[in-house]
Amino acid sequence: MGKHGSENVGHIVLMGFMGSGKTTVGATLANSLSMQQVDVDQAIEEKAGMSIGDIFQLYGEETFREMEKEMVAHLSKQEEPSVICSGGGVVLHPENVAALQKTGTVVWLKASPEEIYHRIKEDTGRPLLKDSMNVEKITSMLNGRLPLYEKAAHLLVETDGKNTETISQEIIEKMKTIVKVKHLALGSGRPKICVPMMGTNQAELESELVTIKMLSHAIDLIEWRVDFFRRADKPGEVIDALTFIRDQLPEMPLLFTFRTLAEGGEQEISIEDYKKLYEKVIASKMVDLVDLEMFLDTALVNSLVKTAKKAGCKVVISNHDFHKTPVVDEMVNQLQEARELGADLPKMAVMPTDAADVLALQEATRIANEELHLGPLITMSMGPLGMISRISGQLFGSCVTFGAATVTSAPGQIPVEDLYHILDVLHG
Repeated sequence: MGKHGSENVGHIVLMGFMGSGKTTVGATLANSLSMQQVDVDQAIEEKAGMSIGDIFQLYGEETFREMEKEMVAHLSKQEEPSVICSGGGVVLHPENVAALQKTGTVVWLKASPEEIYHRIKEDTGRPLLKDSMNVEKITSMLNGRLPLYEKAAHLLVETDGKNTETISQEIIEKMKTIVKVKHLALGSGRPKICVPMMGTNQAELESELVTIKMLSHAIDLIEWRVDFFRRADKPGEVIDALTFIRDQLPEMPLLFTFRTLAEGGEQEISIEDYKKLYEKVIASKMVDLVDLEMFLDTALVNSLVKTAKKAGCKVVISNHDFHKTPVVDEMVNQLQEARELGADLPKMAVMPTDAADVLALQEATRIANEELHLGPLITMSMGPLGMISRISGQLFGSCVTFGAATVTSAPGQIPVEDLYHILDVLHG
């Protein structure tokens, strides 16, 4: 599909109100991507041996919604990636949304009430509009579902006045701008909040997990900074601790990071031990992303990128400068180099000495995002001066921001609860 942000996305789920074009766009999209198309309503009709209209008439909407829930659960578990065309009311059950978000990229095909009416006014097979096929009824129903579509979708595509080919191509292009990790789409919507875990032993990790669970409404993903863990040189004990973390937070996307002393970490490690640690962690299938430092041995980075990709683990390739902010061109080049090394998410953190440095980091991010189309990025300007970059990332192209649940792992991190409320105000 594209060179970044689109591998291993699982299913592509088309969602939207009746008449938004899910089935017709789905056919074009599936053909373009050489994928199978599956229509939820058609699958229900085939299994039930009757039309959706007959199911509504004979058994009522509640029975249909239960059948829909069962079919969504079944289709979302299919291993072969498909274009899944959902029914207009699939968002009415949170279980449906959770299943589809986890296994696929959810695309909301949005259409205006007037456009929907124009498309379906001659269609007599719409049971919910059987006695009131008009713009007013469509508007009323649509307004009740808009917040649900917005919350469920990873991507939004406006469909008014567009043909299926145009809409299909827009979906393909937008999917190149995100990285899918569990239910999250990094690069879509507001910046996602990541909270580092920095416990030095099992007891401290347990304490951090208690806090993280309390703040889970404000946290999108967690980073285990294993360089803080005193037994990080014992891969077996790292796996034991990782197992505990994953048992406590089974659905939370998890980033694994050993930050070296050279880039602000807590302990040193040999190249051989670093490689063995990461290989063991990736093989465990318990982490969703790994952070690799760009200026480590190139052969090591290449090897671990290959290992991670094979295991379906996303890769962050990072670069931290705690002393200065490089010039714009140098930062852009470093982000581009990280992408060329195989990063799903290039990451850069720099230290500003004045406001101009903060602006330079944001300009480098904008260029990498808007002009070079490098896909999702993680960038930040550290310290009090750079704090603004932790809340303005979406404007320039940074898709993840780091907040503190207990103590900070880098200068300028904002307490996660405050960060959540700020982003909520800024991005809705």
